[in-house]
Amino acid sequence: MQKIDEIGTRLEVFGHQRLQGRPEFKLRAGDYRVLYDFDIKLGHIYLLYIGHRREIYKRS
Repeated sequence: MQKIDEIGTRLEVFGHQRLQGRPEFKLRAGDYRVLYDFDIKLGHIYLLYIGHRREIYKRS
């Protein structure tokens, strides 16, 4: 939750990492990953998938 909050407070300057060959962005938090998208104009973060790194890329 702390990492997601950090994105929200620093949305414009956060170092977003886009997944290779896909439109989503990824956030690493230990063994877990958050796949998300965002809209800077609206100030919104869209959490698409949250899960363990072994499973997250298979589901999405």
